Amino acid sequence: MYQALLRANDTPAPSSGPQGVELAERLKTEFSGSSYAQFAALQLAAMAVQDGNLAEAEAQLRWVLGKAASGSDTAQVAQLRLARVVAAAGNTDQALDILTKADPGAYAASYALAQGDILLAASRNDEARDAYTRAMTAAGSGSPGVNLVVLQQKLQSLTPIPPQSRIQIESADPIKAATVPITPDTTDASEE
Repeated sequence: MYQALLRANDTPAPSSGPQGVELAERLKTEFSGSSYAQFAALQLAAMAVQDGNLAEAEAQLRWVLGKAASGSDTAQVAQLRLARVVAAAGNTDQALDILTKADPGAYAASYALAQGDILLAASRNDEARDAYTRAMTAAGSGSPGVNLVVLQQKLQSLTPIPPQSRIQIESADPIKAATVPITPDTTDASEE
């Protein structure tokens, strides 16, 4: 049944949505104690986010957290997604609370990245920079699921360049270094 759910959700036809929802709900009802039911609820949450129904996504993720073993990968991923959904709904403090009270396990970099994104959206740039720095450190120690290039860009966008460094960067430009401005002092004497 779970394979049928995945196939239904991969089908681009508009009619596949209701079939996917029906299969996921059946899995949750008929096999509520299984990991497949939890995965189905994660699918339902993703579909709800795509439809802009954040309340439904939150309900599905909380259902997963009620069923998944504490500290399991499923629980950690559901917690991470829940924090992002709650933040998208405008509850920044609650989203940050979810992330800070949970044990991220192997997902420390992803949790810190989510904290950074939530803080950045709330215009709390210094705290966002700190969170992105923690994410970079955790990602360097092997935490999965983080795009390092994007993380570096986010961190650099929040890290101001000191004035002294700007001068060094500008003078390191090979085009600018090779260009000598023409002034009366640098003109050829034969041109006069």
